[in-house]
Amino acid sequence: MQYTTDLENSGMELHLASLDITAFLRQRVSNYELQAKKKGITIIWSVQNAPDLPFSADVEKLERVLDNIVSNSLTYTPQCGYIHITVRFMPDFVQYEIQDSGTGFNKKDLEKGFDKFYRGDESRKSGNGHSGLGLYIAKQLVEKMGGSIQLGNASEGGGLMFGFSTGFMND
Repeated sequence: MQYTTDLENSGMELHLASLDITAFLRQRVSNYELQAKKKGITIIWSVQNAPDLPFSADVEKLERVLDNIVSNSLTYTPQCGYIHITVRFMPDFVQYEIQDSGTGFNKKDLEKGFDKFYRGDESRKSGNGHSGLGLYIAKQLVEKMGGSIQLGNASEGGGLMFGFSTGFMND
């Protein structure tokens, strides 16, 4: 809760550091693999148009955003499902997409998915003990990094699709 309070009170500044996105993503995915294997979930990831040199990012905040979103996907993706993580470098920003083969959200949940303490119908039924802060924190952090975040149902394969972008700064 203190983290959320600090975030809301603008108590968090950006701490930019050099980042090799491929190595970063490989390390994050390896952290998710244990939970994924327990459920038979396949994680597929790719980096497209990566620059030859590292770029600047707030690594801790980017980690937190990815962890919150992927944790959500791991929780609601069924046995033998998948999670795709794609990072695309565009001229002025970096686009991150996370798609899973879970149940997706109904219309009401899509509208409220980033609200503080909101837990969708599936979450309330599951009794998994989640607080409803993960996606809220992800949105706040992405906006703190000068980006935007979207939530939708995937058109192919069902499930949920998260997209977020952050600025692109060469070192």
